Amino acid sequence: MRYRTSSGSLSQCLKVENNQSSLTLKWNFLSEEFLEFIHSEFQDYFRIKLIKSDGAEVTLFSKNIDQLAAQFGADTNQIGQLVKVSPDIVFDRGDVYMTNWQSTTLDVTPYRGQTIVIVLICGDIGDSIYDTAILLDEVKIQ
Repeated sequence: MRYRTSSGSLSQCLKVENNQSSLTLKWNFLSEEFLEFIHSEFQDYFRIKLIKSDGAEVTLFSKNIDQLAAQFGADTNQIGQLVKVSPDIVFDRGDVYMTNWQSTTLDVTPYRGQTIVIVLICGDIGDSIYDTAILLDEVKIQ
Protein backbone atom coordinates (compact mmCIF):
# COMPACT_ATOMS: atom_id res chain seq x y z
CA MET A 1 0.00 0.00 0.00
CA ARG A 2 1.14 3.49 -0.78
CA TYR A 3 -0.65 6.66 0.27
CA ARG A 4 0.05 10.35 -0.34
CA THR A 5 -2.14 13.42 -0.21
CA SER A 6 -2.49 13.19 -4.02
CA SER A 7 -2.95 9.43 -4.49
CA GLY A 8 -3.13 6.03 -2.91
CA SER A 9 -2.49 2.62 -4.40
CA LEU A 10 -2.66 -1.07 -3.67
CA SER A 11 -0.53 -3.54 -5.57
CA GLN A 12 -0.25 -7.30 -5.79
CA CYS A 13 2.38 -9.38 -7.55
CA LEU A 14 1.07 -12.61 -9.05
CA LYS A 15 1.58 -15.16 -11.80
CA VAL A 16 -1.16 -15.36 -14.42
CA GLU A 17 -1.67 -19.09 -14.92
CA ASN A 18 -2.22 -20.52 -18.40
CA ASN A 19 -5.90 -21.20 -17.64
CA GLN A 20 -6.63 -17.67 -16.39
CA SER A 21 -8.00 -14.97 -18.68
CA SER A 22 -9.70 -12.25 -16.63
CA LEU A 23 -9.28 -9.89 -13.73
CA THR A 24 -12.66 -9.16 -12.17
CA LEU A 25 -13.50 -6.74 -9.40
CA LYS A 26 -16.25 -4.65 -7.91
CA TRP A 27 -15.63 -0.98 -7.17
CA ASN A 28 -17.49 2.03 -5.82
CA PHE A 29 -16.19 5.55 -6.59
CA LEU A 30 -16.99 8.13 -3.86
CA SER A 31 -16.04 11.76 -4.34
CA GLU A 32 -16.55 15.31 -3.15
CA GLU A 33 -15.63 16.46 -6.70
CA PHE A 34 -19.14 15.55 -7.92
CA LEU A 35 -21.22 17.79 -8.79
CA GLU A 36 -19.61 21.21 -8.58
CA PHE A 37 -16.26 20.19 -10.13
CA ILE A 38 -17.55 18.32 -13.18
CA HIS A 39 -15.99 19.95 -16.29
CA SER A 40 -13.15 21.40 -14.22
CA GLU A 41 -9.45 20.68 -13.89
CA PHE A 42 -10.16 18.64 -10.74
CA GLN A 43 -10.39 15.24 -12.40
CA ASP A 44 -9.84 12.72 -9.60
CA TYR A 45 -9.50 9.21 -10.99
CA PHE A 46 -9.47 5.45 -10.50
CA ARG A 47 -6.98 3.43 -12.57
CA ILE A 48 -5.94 -0.16 -12.82
CA LYS A 49 -2.44 -0.71 -14.16
CA LEU A 50 -0.48 -3.83 -14.88
CA ILE A 51 3.31 -3.86 -14.63
CA LYS A 52 4.92 -6.55 -16.77
CA SER A 53 8.07 -8.43 -15.79
CA ASP A 54 10.15 -6.15 -18.06
CA GLY A 55 8.88 -3.09 -16.15
CA ALA A 56 6.53 -1.88 -18.89
CA GLU A 57 3.23 -0.48 -17.60
CA VAL A 58 -0.14 -1.09 -19.23
CA THR A 59 -3.27 0.82 -18.18
CA LEU A 60 -6.15 -1.67 -18.19
CA PHE A 61 -8.84 0.67 -16.82
CA SER A 62 -9.17 4.39 -16.18
CA LYS A 63 -12.13 6.56 -15.13
CA ASN A 64 -12.15 10.19 -14.00
CA ILE A 65 -14.80 12.59 -12.68
CA ASP A 66 -16.04 13.75 -16.11
CA GLN A 67 -16.16 10.21 -17.53
CA LEU A 68 -18.12 8.92 -14.55
CA ALA A 69 -20.45 11.93 -14.59
CA ALA A 70 -21.23 11.25 -18.26
CA GLN A 71 -21.70 7.53 -17.61
CA PHE A 72 -24.14 8.23 -14.76
CA GLY A 73 -25.97 11.15 -16.38
CA ALA A 74 -24.70 13.70 -13.86
CA ASP A 75 -23.71 17.31 -14.47
CA THR A 76 -22.95 20.37 -12.36
CA ASN A 77 -26.66 20.88 -11.71
CA GLN A 78 -28.04 17.32 -11.74
CA ILE A 79 -27.23 14.15 -9.83
CA GLY A 80 -28.22 11.68 -12.57
CA GLN A 81 -27.81 8.13 -11.25
CA LEU A 82 -25.09 9.06 -8.76
CA VAL A 83 -26.09 8.52 -5.13
CA LYS A 84 -25.67 11.28 -2.53
CA VAL A 85 -24.25 9.76 0.65
CA SER A 86 -23.75 12.95 2.71
CA PRO A 87 -24.28 13.62 5.58
CA ASP A 88 -23.79 9.95 6.54
CA ILE A 89 -20.40 9.89 4.79
CA VAL A 90 -18.23 13.01 4.81
CA PHE A 91 -14.58 13.47 3.89
CA ASP A 92 -13.57 17.07 4.34
CA ARG A 93 -15.42 19.91 2.62
CA GLY A 94 -18.15 18.96 0.19
CA ASP A 95 -21.08 16.65 -0.30
CA VAL A 96 -20.08 13.09 -1.18
CA TYR A 97 -21.66 11.25 -4.12
CA MET A 98 -20.97 7.67 -5.18
CA THR A 99 -21.42 5.46 -8.21
CA ASN A 100 -22.63 2.49 -6.17
CA TRP A 101 -21.02 -0.90 -6.82
CA GLN A 102 -19.82 -1.46 -10.37
CA SER A 103 -18.44 -4.71 -11.81
CA THR A 104 -15.49 -4.69 -14.17
CA THR A 105 -13.86 -7.55 -16.07
CA LEU A 106 -10.48 -7.00 -17.72
CA ASP A 107 -8.65 -9.30 -20.14
CA VAL A 108 -5.34 -10.70 -18.86
CA THR A 109 -5.00 -13.40 -21.53
CA PRO A 110 -1.91 -11.72 -23.09
CA TYR A 111 -0.08 -12.15 -19.76
CA ARG A 112 -0.63 -15.89 -19.28
CA GLY A 113 2.45 -17.59 -17.87
CA GLN A 114 3.92 -14.25 -16.76
CA THR A 115 4.49 -12.74 -13.35
CA ILE A 116 2.85 -9.32 -13.21
CA VAL A 117 1.96 -6.64 -10.68
CA ILE A 118 -1.61 -5.36 -10.58
CA VAL A 119 -1.81 -1.76 -9.27
CA LEU A 120 -5.12 -0.18 -8.21
CA ILE A 121 -4.77 3.62 -7.95
CA CYS A 122 -7.02 6.42 -6.69
CA GLY A 123 -5.72 9.89 -7.49
CA ASP A 124 -6.61 13.44 -6.50
CA ILE A 125 -5.96 16.03 -9.21
CA GLY A 126 -5.30 19.67 -8.41
CA ASP A 127 -6.26 19.85 -4.74
CA SER A 128 -6.11 17.99 -1.47
CA ILE A 129 -9.28 19.49 -0.03
CA TYR A 130 -12.08 17.74 -1.95
CA ASP A 131 -11.42 14.04 -1.58
CA THR A 132 -12.13 10.87 -3.51
CA ALA A 133 -12.06 7.25 -2.35
CA ILE A 134 -12.48 3.91 -4.08
CA LEU A 135 -14.05 0.95 -2.31
CA LEU A 136 -12.94 -2.45 -3.68
CA ASP A 137 -14.39 -5.92 -3.33
CA GLU A 138 -14.17 -9.37 -4.90
CA VAL A 139 -10.88 -8.82 -6.75
CA LYS A 140 -10.10 -12.08 -8.59
CA ILE A 141 -7.98 -13.50 -11.39
CA GLN A 142 -9.86 -16.32 -13.14
